Amino acid sequence: MQIHLSDFGERDGYRIVAWDQDDEGTEALNKKQGARTAYNLGAWLLTDDAVGYALSTAPLKSDVGTLEVLGRTKRGGTPGQRGPRSPTSRA
Repeated sequence: MQIHLSDFGERDGYRIVAWDQDDEGTEALNKKQGARTAYNLGAWLLTDDAVGYALSTAPLKSDVGTLEVLGRTKRGGTPGQRGPRSPTSRA
């Protein structure tokens, strides 16, 4: 995947460096040579003695099968997790 990096300076003692996906650059990559994602964004929070991060990403649906997309995203849930009940379902 191709990304843009941005340095947002310091806030509350943390240096903030974030990224977001370059959609055109990512689409131009050969899917057989590396991962391509539908979206990819996140941030690092840095101090002299700690690193924190947050990210959100999902595979490009055209590069992987439906089951793999479901397994790697929130839509897939957690292994063993039951889906929501409908108002008419019985326990």
